[in-house]
Amino acid sequence: MSQNEEQQTSAKDRVFGFEEDLSGVHVPEELPVLPLRGVVVFPSAIVPLLISRGASLKVVEHALAGDRMLAMVAQKRPEDEEPTPDGLFALGTAGRILKMLKYPDASVRILVQGLRRIELTQFVRSEPFFTARIRQLSDV
Repeated sequence: MSQNEEQQTSAKDRVFGFEEDLSGVHVPEELPVLPLRGVVVFPSAIVPLLISRGASLKVVEHALAGDRMLAMVAQKRPEDEEPTPDGLFALGTAGRILKMLKYPDASVRILVQGLRRIELTQFVRSEPFFTARIRQLSDV
């Protein structure tokens, strides 16, 4: 087999943009909830997020101290500084934090990877941040 044929074969077997198979990653039944303003994270997407709100910073700290997993859901009204459970959409994405960078103004930039579509079924804690039970949804 020539080198050109080998390159074509390996290129056919690869899925471009997705280096890792995410199907085997375990997602817990309870996750800390990170409300998102004006952005939606989809499964398999890798997205940078700037985190500056107090409760959101606590979600990131908690996730980094554990398994790096969190639930990311969009706010219904992006202008709300302190959203309530009713102010969040029920559908979102379970994800994991890949990297974090702290800034001098106490904000952080995180790089998150979406893992699975989820539905928030029940909020189990609201202080110091929201924690919810989730149900994983299958992709169509």
